[in-house]
Amino acid sequence: MKRYLQLFVIILISFSCKHNDKDTACTSMFASVSIEVNGGTLDNYYTIRSSTGDTIRITDGVFQNAYTVLNDNYQQMLEDKQETFKFVGVKSGIKVVDENFIISADKCHISKVSGVNSVTI
Repeated sequence: MKRYLQLFVIILISFSCKHNDKDTACTSMFASVSIEVNGGTLDNYYTIRSSTGDTIRITDGVFQNAYTVLNDNYQQMLEDKQETFKFVGVKSGIKVVDENFIISADKCHISKVSGVNSVTI
């Protein structure tokens, strides 16, 4: 019976985690880096990858004035390194947020190395 329980736990862990290599078990959490913007709602926002100049638009919505800078969809691009990203927010045609973030990723998730948590416009 104990052996079946151990087998069940191993199977459960296998289905609840993604594996990027055979020694790493990742959680099913979807990580993101966000910034809270106080003082109004942005009309437009995007993230610029500094190394390439690429514009990244994450449209997963705004929750309690928090805007996503980057999320785990970019984990593979950043795996085992870190890069600088710039979050830009626009209101009434004027750039009101211009903040740099350094973001890294391990084999499972992205994480913020540096950058502000919130701004007031």
